[in-house]
Amino acid sequence: MVSPARLNPPPVFKGARDGFSALAWLLAVNRYFTLAKVDETDRTPHALSYLDTPGPARWFDGCGLADTCNFETEFTPTFKKEYIPHNFS
Repeated sequence: MVSPARLNPPPVFKGARDGFSALAWLLAVNRYFTLAKVDETDRTPHALSYLDTPGPARWFDGCGLADTCNFETEFTPTFKKEYIPHNFS
């Protein structure tokens, strides 16, 4: 395990809807969670701290999910639906 103090945190997601930025952010967040051994129940609250205000953070506040929702099965699909264009491949 890498010490969390030595890990680079994931970037703050600014809200780009180009597909590449959203997927790169999800990959960085997932890698961070794995290396820092962030518990499944803490992943969404941690991810929220890496959403820029007012854009993506405000989006989450209005999307209908709880701060404690499951990161993999609830947050990630909802995030992808919002920030990855439907024609992105």
